[in-house]
Amino acid sequence: METVNTTGLVSNVSGGIRQRTTIVGDIDLLLTVDASRLTGWEDAGTFFVYGLGLYGDDPSQDVGDLQGVSAIAAPNTWKLFEAWYQLPLFDGRVSLLAGLYDVTSEFDVIRSSSELFLQSSFGTGAELALGGESGLSTFPTSSLGLRGQVNLTNDFTLRGAVMDGVVGDPNNLDGTHIILHKDDGLFLTMELAYYRFGELELQERAQQPDRLLRRRLTRAAALQYDGKYAVGTWLFTREFDDLQKVDSSGTPITRNETYGIYALAEQGVYHEPQDHHEGLRVFARVGWADPRVNQVEWYLGGGFVYTGLIPTRNSDQTGFGVAAALNGANFEKSQRQANQPVSQSEIVLEFTHSFSLHPAFNLQPDIQYVMNPGTDPTRSDALVIGGRLEVYVDWFQ
Repeated sequence: METVNTTGLVSNVSGGIRQRTTIVGDIDLLLTVDASRLTGWEDAGTFFVYGLGLYGDDPSQDVGDLQGVSAIAAPNTWKLFEAWYQLPLFDGRVSLLAGLYDVTSEFDVIRSSSELFLQSSFGTGAELALGGESGLSTFPTSSLGLRGQVNLTNDFTLRGAVMDGVVGDPNNLDGTHIILHKDDGLFLTMELAYYRFGELELQERAQQPDRLLRRRLTRAAALQYDGKYAVGTWLFTREFDDLQKVDSSGTPITRNETYGIYALAEQGVYHEPQDHHEGLRVFARVGWADPRVNQVEWYLGGGFVYTGLIPTRNSDQTGFGVAAALNGANFEKSQRQANQPVSQSEIVLEFTHSFSLHPAFNLQPDIQYVMNPGTDPTRSDALVIGGRLEVYVDWFQ
C-alpha cells in the first residue's frame, strides 16, 4: 500500500483574471494486490485500488487558462478513483483489464513529461482531455471500462479500451458515482506503441516485468525504456451539438460522434557516462480533434527533461516545455457570431526543477508563462509562479 500527498502553491502574479495565491493538493491512496498470493494460482492477475482525497482551490480560476496550470486541481472531495482487475494471458503477452480505469494511465503517456511538469497538457494533450461533453475517464474521475493489450513483439504493443462515455455524475462532483445510461454512449480508443529498450532497460524489465510503478496521477509504464513512439485514435459515440451549423429553428445540429488522433515521441538523446539513467530526454506530441464539436482542434507540445543536470544532484530533474492549444475554425466563428472576443491559440511555456531531497520527498519550484489565457484576447498574458511538495510512503517496504 502506498500513500502520496502532493501539495502545491500556485500564484498568478500578473495577467489573467486576477492576482491571487492558492493552495491545491491531493492525497493518493494506492493498493496493489497480487492475486497469485491470495489464491495460490500462478499468473492469477492483479487487483488495483486507488483512492483520492482532493483539497484546495483551482488556480485556473485566477489565470483563466484553458489547459490547466495545475494537473492536480479538482473539486474538493474524497472518492474511489480506480478499482480494477488485470489478468495476464499467454505468458504475459496479452492482458485484460476491467473496472474503474484511468484511460490515460496507459494511453497517450509520455513518461518524462507526465511525471515532471505541473501543466495538465503535458500529461494528456488538450484536444483529448477536453474532448467529450463530461470529460475523459481520467483524473479526477474515471468510468467503467475494459482494456485489452497485446505485446505484438518485444518492442511493439497494441492496446485498446472501451469505456462508458460519461464519467461519474456531471451534476454531482462529490464522491464516486457509477451511472450507466443508454444515452451515455461509449468512449473507444486504440494505440500502437513502439518502445526502444537499451541493454540496461531490458535487464530491469526482465527483473520486474509486471510491476506497476508509482507515477504521479497513477501513470504506469514499462519499468525503463530509452524511447517511445506511438500513434493513437479515439472516438466518443454520443450526441454532441455542432458548434456552427443550426437547423431552421436556430437549434444546433447534433452529431452522433466525435473523434480524434494523436502521435507522440519520447527519446533519450544523451546518457551521462557514469550513470545511464542521467542525461537528456526530449519529447513531442501532436493531436487533432473533430472541429465540428470540439473547441480545441489542434494541440502541439514538446520539450526536454534532464536528469542529474546539477553536479552531485543525480536524481534531480530539470524540464522545459511548450504546450499550444489551437481553436478550431467552427469555434472561432461561433464566438464571433456571439460577439465574443477570441484568439486562435493559448500557448504555455513551463520551466521546472524537481529536487529529490529523499526517496520519500520531492520539492519542485515551477514557473509558467501563459499567452492568451483561455484564448481570450482581452486577458493579458499570465505569469504563474509556484511549486509543490510530494511526500511518498510505502507502508510495506
